[in-house]
Amino acid sequence: MSSSESLPGDEWNDLVRQVVRAAVQVHVGIGPGFLEAFYQKGLVVELTSRGLHCSSEVEVPVSYRGVFLGRQRLDLVVAGRAIVELKAVSKLDAAHFAQVRSYLAASGLPVGLLFNFAGPKVECRRVYSVGDRVRFQGLRALRVSAPAEPTVSDVSGPGAAESAAV
Repeated sequence: MSSSESLPGDEWNDLVRQVVRAAVQVHVGIGPGFLEAFYQKGLVVELTSRGLHCSSEVEVPVSYRGVFLGRQRLDLVVAGRAIVELKAVSKLDAAHFAQVRSYLAASGLPVGLLFNFAGPKVECRRVYSVGDRVRFQGLRALRVSAPAEPTVSDVSGPGAAESAAV
């Protein structure tokens, strides 16, 4: 990957770092074991004290084929750009990530963060929209693919040259 090529969402890294730091501060302050609502309120306090505007329980419309189906409620929207979904569960699973991706699609916002406050340390995962996820995986595959021509350092042992060239 060239230095001019960036990963999806790089332009939001500063905002993401600020939100993560705020979440860590809230977790350190009140610890694990509380309901999500307490972490949400604490995070609003912390983000506001850091000069970041945040809105709680933001409703976004969901439609199908142009027909309004209802509204989805987002835990937090920070700086009008980042969706923050809070959990207090034993383990994050695929459904939690799918939930945030659906929020990204419904809202059109570019950044999704999924936090789990249940453990001894707050867990944070950045969630990509479907389009950015495909682009990210493509860029990551380019980074880990084998070089076009194997070098001496790429080859180790008999028959390694053939497998390195594949």
